[in-house]
Amino acid sequence: CIVFDEFCEKIKCSNIIYLGQKGDNDTAANRLFAALRQCDLMGIETIYVTCVDNTGIGEAYMNRLSRASDEIIEL
Repeated sequence: CIVFDEFCEKIKCSNIIYLGQKGDNDTAANRLFAALRQCDLMGIETIYVTCVDNTGIGEAYMNRLSRASDEIIEL
């Protein structure tokens, strides 16, 4: 799971990668790219990621998620 710090206690995953504070999309975008590479190196095939607003750097963040995913599930 790749989540914002605020959600870490609510998520039950064996591998959690933190994006930083919710609302800090610059940090989240930087950490997202590194987190996706880390998951790839670890052979993780299913990844759950917290989404952000699709504006500013959030647009690049969401674009990267879209390109990296086979399926997007909105909860």
